[in-house]
Amino acid sequence: MTNLIANAVKFTERGCVDVRVTRTAAGRIRFVIEDTGIGIAREDLARLFLPFERAADAARRGYGGTGLGLSIAKALTDAMGGTLTAASRRQGGSRFTLELPLPAVEPVESSGVAPPSPHRRTHRPTVLVVDDSPVGRELVCEMLRGLGAEVRSAATGEQAVAEVMAAPPELVLMDLQMPDLDGATTTQLIRAQTLPGAPRPRIVALTANAFGRAQALGSSGGMDGYLVKPARIADLRALLDRIADETDVDRVPSVVAGGQPLFEPSGLDAAVVRDLSSAKTREGRSLLEVAGLRVLEDTPACLAQIDAAIRGKHLPPAAHVAHRVKGNCLMVGASTAAACAQRLDDALAQDDAKAARVQFRTLSRAFDELERTLRAMIGMR
Repeated sequence: MTNLIANAVKFTERGCVDVRVTRTAAGRIRFVIEDTGIGIAREDLARLFLPFERAADAARRGYGGTGLGLSIAKALTDAMGGTLTAASRRQGGSRFTLELPLPAVEPVESSGVAPPSPHRRTHRPTVLVVDDSPVGRELVCEMLRGLGAEVRSAATGEQAVAEVMAAPPELVLMDLQMPDLDGATTTQLIRAQTLPGAPRPRIVALTANAFGRAQALGSSGGMDGYLVKPARIADLRALLDRIADETDVDRVPSVVAGGQPLFEPSGLDAAVVRDLSSAKTREGRSLLEVAGLRVLEDTPACLAQIDAAIRGKHLPPAAHVAHRVKGNCLMVGASTAAACAQRLDDALAQDDAKAARVQFRTLSRAFDELERTLRAMIGMR
């Protein structure tokens, strides 16, 4: 909606922009954005939602833009099970119609008292992000920076211990499953090396396993809580707010009641996609673009490494690579591909060559589909 309204305003030098919201007979919500601007020629309409495409009139008149906004809007609409269409004629204005299957909810009566704004936090918490996956590490760091935190990162347990000893942060977000030193061992080393009276950082696990193992590690490994991957901006904000208020860090859930995503077309959790697409880096880039590019850069090399391990019959050492692929997939909400990676991880760890070959082929197909979806969403050819 932001993109559609911004376009209508940009291309309307005189006249008006009209935004209407109605409910259809089928129970969908229809948004209509209509303007009296320069319009779009018929030959440009057919390719309007393709990446990097701009109407000839807009380009000729010097309007800015990359030609990605509408392609991303269309991809997000498709992911949510909706439709986005355009009608226009040159010099005759444009009309964009967006329909979404949004569920109706009961109105909530206002108490008359405004809730405290989560953005009023003045303290900038210091956070260390520990994750061997460059995709996961970069994405969580960008989310935290967007929330006003001072962020450092470490790719290994050894680096994490050194960072904490050099300058203790207030919060450590610790990946559990890392090669060499895993998250639990790293946490125990940090706790053992923290001198009496020295600042004690809160350590919160980042894990793809929501319960069971994470809860056990939280009580016996010196951790203060856990977040379920993929980390959500709302959960990170709540965690930072708790630190700013100097309250105890408790378990911060990253799943809604029932644990089901709102939509899952092509195995993508649309709630995660919306979360990433709405957040920006300090340079103004969408986190969806940042995460998507990193996943597309990192995952093919991981798959090649796993393929070589299977061919060379060195299966167990490659299990952590499959775990990294799973983390990559979860970061962009690709639950189907992540489940495939988990099954491959299990087969590799159990040294089951037959199962590993089958699961590798399944994961490769799932990633091919994910790659096509991501490229469409972030406007790559």
